[in-house]
Amino acid sequence: MSGMSEEWQRQKDEANRIIFERADAAYYALPDAMHENLEIGRAVHNSQQDLLQQNIVLRKEVTALQAKISELSSPGARWKERSIGLLLGVIASVIASIFWWQAGLRWAILH
Repeated sequence: MSGMSEEWQRQKDEANRIIFERADAAYYALPDAMHENLEIGRAVHNSQQDLLQQNIVLRKEVTALQAKISELSSPGARWKERSIGLLLGVIASVIASIFWWQAGLRWAILH
């Protein structure tokens, strides 16, 4: 019987040794995991800061665009654009009339 109890004791010791080795490995792996978590946390924080800076820049650009759009859609700007369009239309009509008149003088079929 002592052979059986010695075998049982040896198996129990081996199981305890494995348990302690696993606990040691987990204990020593913990600082590495914490270090990796800190690095990941820093990377996330840096990414957040970059995104925040980009957000600020984009907000400034959007504000500038909104100011430009409101400036372009003001009543004075509308009337200026309409006046330029009217003037260019009149000039284009005069030029087309001159071409048509000259073509009528040169080609008898247009009389």
